[in-house]
Amino acid sequence: MVPPRPSDSPSLSRKALGSPKWVDVRPGDRPPHDTVELKVYEVDDIERLAKRRLDGGEGGTQFNAKTRAMERRNAKVTELRRRQQELKEELSLAKKRLMIDSKKWNFDCKVEEEMDWEDPNYVEALEDETERLEKRVNVCKSHIMMVTCFDVKI
Repeated sequence: MVPPRPSDSPSLSRKALGSPKWVDVRPGDRPPHDTVELKVYEVDDIERLAKRRLDGGEGGTQFNAKTRAMERRNAKVTELRRRQQELKEELSLAKKRLMIDSKKWNFDCKVEEEMDWEDPNYVEALEDETERLEKRVNVCKSHIMMVTCFDVKI
């Protein structure tokens, strides 16, 4: 246990060269006549500070960076969904040219149904699924080329 410091201890009052004297007063040693200054904010001040933050003040750059990241992510998701729709149409046409019954196959795209779009892995899963769908379309197109190239009647 540490013994209490006497009030005349040299560590409690310090002088800085060329600056006014200040006194280090511990919470229990504070005289009762000391006042504490309270800063009062008006509602208008808070709104003004919030607007400044959104306009790029202190802390606003972090908010803007998060907003831009979310916008890029949403744009990427929109582009991947559009690309998947195009690939589904191409695959349907390719299967139709191969005369494959549409009831016997599906697109096997489950990311939209099974994952929440706010999941951090959603974009990566959607990219993988789009890539697989694109490979299927390419395989079907290649198969169409093989069938039509060797379908010669003599």
